[in-house]
Amino acid sequence: MKQAFWVRHSAFKPYKVSFPIQWRLIDPYKNKNWLHHFNSLRWLLNETNDGLIKDILMSFYNYHCVKKVNNPYYFDLRGDHTGAIRLGVLCTLKDRFEAAEEKSIPSIGICNRLILEEIRNLQRPQIYRIGHNHGLMLDIALLKIIVERQDLAKYVNLEFVVERSAETLDLMWYESGLTKEHSISYQEYNLPITIEYFELLELLDIVLTSVVRLSNIIKESKKILGFALKSNGEYFPLGDSFREPKPAILEEVYAKASKKETNAHELLSPYSMEEGCYGNEHFFFYRKTINGKKIHFAATSCWDSHSHKQNDELSFCLEVDGVSLFDDPGYSEFVSRKTGLLLGSEQNHSTLQVLGTEWSDKSTPNGKSYIISHQEELDGFRLKMQCERVEGVVFTREIELNNDGVTIKDVISGALPQSAEVVRRFVCGEGIQVNKLKTDYLTLTYDNRHITNIQLYSSQLLSDEINHDEQIDLVLRDRRYVSPVKVLEHKVKSSNTQQVIDDFFAIMEVRF
Repeated sequence: MKQAFWVRHSAFKPYKVSFPIQWRLIDPYKNKNWLHHFNSLRWLLNETNDGLIKDILMSFYNYHCVKKVNNPYYFDLRGDHTGAIRLGVLCTLKDRFEAAEEKSIPSIGICNRLILEEIRNLQRPQIYRIGHNHGLMLDIALLKIIVERQDLAKYVNLEFVVERSAETLDLMWYESGLTKEHSISYQEYNLPITIEYFELLELLDIVLTSVVRLSNIIKESKKILGFALKSNGEYFPLGDSFREPKPAILEEVYAKASKKETNAHELLSPYSMEEGCYGNEHFFFYRKTINGKKIHFAATSCWDSHSHKQNDELSFCLEVDGVSLFDDPGYSEFVSRKTGLLLGSEQNHSTLQVLGTEWSDKSTPNGKSYIISHQEELDGFRLKMQCERVEGVVFTREIELNNDGVTIKDVISGALPQSAEVVRRFVCGEGIQVNKLKTDYLTLTYDNRHITNIQLYSSQLLSDEINHDEQIDLVLRDRRYVSPVKVLEHKVKSSNTQQVIDDFFAIMEVRF
């Protein structure tokens, strides 16, 4: 009888698996990150029992390549990144078996069969996500086969892989070097992937037809990541982003040969400490000391594709003297699917909703989510953003920051239900407490210290309603954990009895 074994993942308890292995059905933690890890086979690299490894590989082969059980982490898009990792694992295990003093022909043989099946698998369109970093990972895995495994190169259609990867690259990056994946973390995460891709093309003496230039990506990444880095060493987590930078990536790309920096602020210098603004049609950042207060601000409004897209248009973050007044809930692959969907929803961002309507599906962009303008001034800035995520209704947000504080004006125009109710939500930072003093007047405190005063009002004749009892989950620096934070809700009933509205605005004033 074949022995049971343990699957280990750093974020979960070890899980015991017995033969026969039901690869598709095993899901002990109801978590896609664990499933990705399990089906990638990378945990096998830490297994010391070569006989057990052979038995597990035989099970995997029979399940997927003989019986062809429809496991989405092998046959479908869900398994794209998983398959790219698995191909590398199989090649490593084959090398290990071939280098052993007592070679196991069956072990080498099963690796060979699985590698050939995986090479074919990764060239199927059903498993390829065009324009996504996972797609580029598949192409890198196949290009590495050509470069490093001459005996297997004939099984890779080089022309096909280069053509689809060039298309993916153009859909991942702007010519300027800015990500099209809506995310600070993926601006960082895709850096070494893209560098490796260009290095492989150089080894193969291939000139890419893409408009994307690696030098632009490296330069632009340093700038936006530097401006997104807060004084506490965390990123503003816009889009599908983590708060924690990845020093290994930054060191690999930006560390000087003579000095190995490991501090993100040093690696992203001078932009990590530079005062002023960084802005384009997608992201805006501002950092400056005004009247002795250290202000750091971030905002986004963009929609290029479905990749790592959240419903976060018009959302913003504001930090004063190291205290996060308003924040983004962030992103984590370790939370439940339900929590993950909420983290990316419009309900969990500092943006607008019309009650009774839903934001449009985010799979196909409409070209109407962008930053209209931004202007740096002597002690502050002006910013204007818009989106149309409810069909026929345009949300426009104007933000002005100066010596006195921040004014946020939201304007709604277009076709609305009569007497519609609009909700503006503002996500507070961790540890912020909200105190209501008057109908439209609030104060924010942190650690029992008064931080700021807030006033909310609108142009409508009907009474505004302000709530501060709601809480949502906010992902922490250690993204295995979330913490409840307060949300300010400003509900406004439109006094307009016409279907088309053009006089609705609501304002929030934050006084420093």
